[in-house]
Amino acid sequence: MPDDYGQISIGVVHPGSMGAAVAASIVSTGRRVVWTGEDRSEATHRRAEEAGLEDVHWLNAVVNQSDVIISVCPPHAALEVAQDVRNLGFQGIFVDANAISPDTAREGKSIIESVGGEYVDGASSADRRRSPGRRASTSAATRRPVSRSSSRAARSR
Repeated sequence: MPDDYGQISIGVVHPGSMGAAVAASIVSTGRRVVWTGEDRSEATHRRAEEAGLEDVHWLNAVVNQSDVIISVCPPHAALEVAQDVRNLGFQGIFVDANAISPDTAREGKSIIESVGGEYVDGASSADRRRSPGRRASTSAATRRPVSRSSSRAARSR
């Protein structure tokens, strides 16, 4: 659901240390990044605010307002996040940027694709020697301008 200017919205679940760094990198490109502050700690709220994220308060709002959702959470929670997003009917691009096994990635893919979403098995890393929120890298294409049509075409090659 690109906005009036053709920009896609990105949701980040959840902006812990790594998620906030990934989100800040995306915000620096001028993209809108949303998250849910529901049931999150004060520290997470602070990180999200410092990263320039927009709190839409509930996961349902993240799902409804995002073309791409990036999941950055502890590995043990990866499938639960995918299931929560699936249960809300997300049909956009779901980037699983968690440190998970290939079997868990296959299960996550099955979960997301069961409602028509697209799954991207990504990975993220950061240099812990840098200050939080400064720099993160992801294997998902977050640094180049993408539209739904161009990203779909690129994946079908």
